[in-house]
Amino acid sequence: MEVFMGSIMTFGFPFAPNGWAQCNGQTLNISQYNALYALLGVIYGGNASQNFMLPNLQGRVPVNQGTGLNLTNRVIGTASGVEKVTVAIANMPSHVHQMSALTATTTINLGAKPSAT
Repeated sequence: MEVFMGSIMTFGFPFAPNGWAQCNGQTLNISQYNALYALLGVIYGGNASQNFMLPNLQGRVPVNQGTGLNLTNRVIGTASGVEKVTVAIANMPSHVHQMSALTATTTINLGAKPSAT
C-alpha cells in the first residue's frame, strides 16, 4: 500500500510508528519538516515563519471538507462539534415511528379437561 505524506491513518496502539506523528495539535519546526509544511501550511495553526501545527483530533473525528446534499459547508482546518453530548428529548429532531399490526381472531376452549392416561 502506498501512503502519501500528510495522510491521516488510525493505528490500534498508543504511539505513532516511525515516520508518523500523532494528530494532537503539536507544533513542528518548518525547517525540520519542510515537505510536510509545504502540504499543510498553517491550516491547523502556527506562525508561518518558524513553525506550523498538525491537526488536533483528540476527542474529534475527521470530516471531509466541502459541501454535500443537505449539509453545511465544511472548511478544511476548522474544528467543530463537542467532545461529549448528552442525548435528551430537547436536542433530538422531531420524528415519528410508524407501526403496523395484523388483526387475528382465535377461540380458546376453557371447559375441556385433559384426559388421564
